[in-house]
Amino acid sequence: MNIEQMNGKDIVKAAIRAVAPQANRYHPRFRMWVEGDNGCGGDYCPKCIGAAVQELRKRYPENRERFSKGGGWGGDETEGPLFCARCGHILDYVLLPLGVDEELEHYESDGGLSPRFRHSPYESFQLMKVLEEYEPLSRDMDRDAVRAACGRWGRAKGIENLARRILNLEEEEKL
Repeated sequence: MNIEQMNGKDIVKAAIRAVAPQANRYHPRFRMWVEGDNGCGGDYCPKCIGAAVQELRKRYPENRERFSKGGGWGGDETEGPLFCARCGHILDYVLLPLGVDEELEHYESDGGLSPRFRHSPYESFQLMKVLEEYEPLSRDMDRDAVRAACGRWGRAKGIENLARRILNLEEEEKL
């Protein structure tokens, strides 16, 4: 595969294909929260929510009945990855455009992308979330249409650059 001969949408599609096998091995958990804590308790996974509710009930016995489990679904839109406040496991999410911008900045400023993404379902899952935000816009469109559709050519270009880096690491690893 010669990256230089590919257009933006093909580069992103190829990067998704490269990342998908590992990303699909990571299983995010559904997002839950404690009802009755006025939104102060954070997000939890289904494995940890019971302990969080019990902890609050013990701490505030006079309001014991106020605390219960809430949530239990995935795909919440957010500006960044969601993590369980107790165990740190990634919760299912969809990145908003600002979140994509921030994640792209992270990959740029930290030098963020290393060959380890190929062996880490956790890292691959997060990369996939960034690529997925762009991919529906790029499907069956040329660069000009993508630029018009997302109104953020900088973001589209950033995702294309990230995809190039993924594919370049793929090529280097094969050598």
